[in-house]
Amino acid sequence: MNPSVALVTGAAGFLGSHTIEALLAQGHRVRGLDLPGARFEDSLGALLDHPGLSLDKRDLLDIPADDPIFAGVDVIYHCAGIADHVPSLQVPERYMQANVMAVVRVLEAARHHKVRKVINASSAAVYGIAAAPTAEDHPINPVNPYGLTKWMAEEACAHWSKVFGVATLSFRIFNCYGPRATASGPIGFFLKKAAAGEALTVTGDGTQERDFIHVSDVVAAFLAGAASEKSSAAYNLGSGRPETVNRLAELVGGAITYIPARPGEPKVILADTTRIRAELGWEPKVSLAAGIAALKTVG
Repeated sequence: MNPSVALVTGAAGFLGSHTIEALLAQGHRVRGLDLPGARFEDSLGALLDHPGLSLDKRDLLDIPADDPIFAGVDVIYHCAGIADHVPSLQVPERYMQANVMAVVRVLEAARHHKVRKVINASSAAVYGIAAAPTAEDHPINPVNPYGLTKWMAEEACAHWSKVFGVATLSFRIFNCYGPRATASGPIGFFLKKAAAGEALTVTGDGTQERDFIHVSDVVAAFLAGAASEKSSAAYNLGSGRPETVNRLAELVGGAITYIPARPGEPKVILADTTRIRAELGWEPKVSLAAGIAALKTVG
């Protein structure tokens, strides 16, 4: 991809900051946008002084579509939003604003400024409890407001592509991990427990299988999508390689405590990655063993 101007929303967050790192490494100029109070210093560190990076602290919902921050932008990487699914049951309206209306604002800005493409970070939560491996044509059945908002955002992207000619791609991310990830996922939770010298808590017998994808592979898919001619599509973004929770615990290391399985917990969550491999030429590079080893070294 030739050097250009990119805008990354959620720039201080996990996905956003890693996307910025990759774009700057490729020579692109980057505008990062996040909420007032965002701590760019925690996620971007030495890159704060990078000559190709400019940062802005504003709420997307307060920025009009004709705002200059969008002018001259080639690709918008929309990584902003609220990711935790449990709180969405308590404050669904907040999720609608942050995960749906913010996407609409991005799409309207892209339409106004003729941005070449919008990359939308979606989630496997759109499927709900799904058959595995899960392909993109699997029925959509979100089981909480978080999954619903990610589906609505995807639908908005597809609609703006069809009706207004705004090129968009959505990526349904499975269990993403890596440096600076929160401790809410199983990997972050296990690493936090191990660092504290506590036993790793495994629900059920630990043979349940999950699809873990390293953040660097997620960002590589974003960049491949941005460089492609594809539009108005959604791709699964997982490793396509199932790993048991027991194997994850083994890689993290330490004592294990088994507790009863959660009611309704799926036995297997696994992405069918046939489409993204065929259409974007993308392949995951980081194995779970290598990814965990790197995190343990940093930690």
